[in-house]
Amino acid sequence: MKKLMLSLLICLCFQCVVKAQSSKSEEQLRQEILLQAKKTQEYKDVYLQIRTLENNINLAKKGTINKTQLLNHYNNNLGRSMGRAKDFNRLSKLVTNKSKSFLQMRLYQIAAKIALEEAAEKDNSINR
Repeated sequence: MKKLMLSLLICLCFQCVVKAQSSKSEEQLRQEILLQAKKTQEYKDVYLQIRTLENNINLAKKGTINKTQLLNHYNNNLGRSMGRAKDFNRLSKLVTNKSKSFLQMRLYQIAAKIALEEAAEKDNSINR
């Protein structure tokens, strides 16, 4: 349900921006906004968190990092968004199965925010 709502929000935001900038195609604008989203510090931070977590899971499997501490850290941070894990094996599966989707979801959330801001800005300039 959340994915559907997010998809609808993104579509609406992109449509508002497209109407405001009719000289560019919808796909061009979508790609520009996604590129802007990838360049934000917010996306870079989430990307780094996921990659660090994946690296730490590999280190924990080798015994370099304490699995329980890693599990607790995950549950108190990314676990709130990606889903909590009861044990290390579940954590490993969650990250393997959901990290790509989670990054994509965050990218689209950031892109929707950018599109909404641009649409509001264009609307304000048109209504003046």
